[in-house]
Amino acid sequence: MGGENEGDKNLTVADKGPETQSNSWFSNFLDWATGKPEPPDRIPEKDLVVPPIWSDVRPHTMTHVDKIPEGLKDSVVTIGVESQTEGVLPGKLTGFFVNPNMAAGPTSGNDRVIVTSSHGFADAWVKNTLADSFLRDADTNKDRQISRKELEDIVRSTPENEDGKLYRFQHLLKNFDQILNLSKNSTPDAEGITPAGISAFISQDRKVTIKTNQGEFEATLVYQNPDTDVAVLELNGISPEQLSQLGKNLILKRGPVPRGTTAVAVESDSDGLNISIGGVLGSQQSGVARDPRSNSTAPVIYSDSKTRGGFSGGPLVTFDSNSEPFVIGLHHGRDYKHRSVAISSEAVLEALKQYNLIKAQGR
Repeated sequence: MGGENEGDKNLTVADKGPETQSNSWFSNFLDWATGKPEPPDRIPEKDLVVPPIWSDVRPHTMTHVDKIPEGLKDSVVTIGVESQTEGVLPGKLTGFFVNPNMAAGPTSGNDRVIVTSSHGFADAWVKNTLADSFLRDADTNKDRQISRKELEDIVRSTPENEDGKLYRFQHLLKNFDQILNLSKNSTPDAEGITPAGISAFISQDRKVTIKTNQGEFEATLVYQNPDTDVAVLELNGISPEQLSQLGKNLILKRGPVPRGTTAVAVESDSDGLNISIGGVLGSQQSGVARDPRSNSTAPVIYSDSKTRGGFSGGPLVTFDSNSEPFVIGLHHGRDYKHRSVAISSEAVLEALKQYNLIKAQGR
């Protein structure tokens, strides 16, 4: 069993959680005066039911673990995302195996896909770069077209220090003609570039790799929904024998999750698995994710698990009395109140339904 993750040494006081922060009246006044968000409430350690295999893991910390429950072994994987497109940085996500037919009810067999977070892929790049008003036409609710002149005006009006947006807009303008041709694949009469064309432009040189117990494989992004932050991937070039040796498909748990339920966030990296044991703080049907101004449509689960970016796309799991894991959510990030946010398993099941529709239509 490993100790507390070395990455904690580089975390800020806010990241480390309320146990490291002063509760003095001056500290509270300073937080109020500077607009610093209050730390989240916390489920007491004595109320958490820690899986026996991790009995020596301290809750509310990020910890590297060597002992893995059989039900989780080799089921959580590391995902690498690289692209030659300017403005798209290499990324690392966590994902996990599920049976794609799970949305229709109980499943058996060796069918499997990987579910993860959508925000590491191209459509999320588009959504984060362009304001919603540029993405959809309010009257028709269809992708709207952005003319060269409109994009030139956007470039002129975007501040240099605005989260790298100017760099991205300039890159779109530089490659306008190529993106316009890609836009016409889905909108033949397009006179301007569309979000679909931009997404295709970024996606065409993207490489997605999955690190598994059978080696590293390339994968194809088959479905994603930036609004709910769920993506579905398929492994490429894997033999039936290798497929049968992969970790188990995890089970998505349906229904509400009560406050106080013990939940474990799981991250996969080059050294194995990191976990954070915490408690469910609550849920929301249409969740506010990373920012209170978010328009996320996904139901979310809030917990006091201590997480970081590498947990994105990984499972938030609970365990039954037999130490069998059940996924209650897919890790999204931390919100403005420093709570850990997971997209509910209900949204993941809906993504699997859409994935199956795409496959049935031969797309």
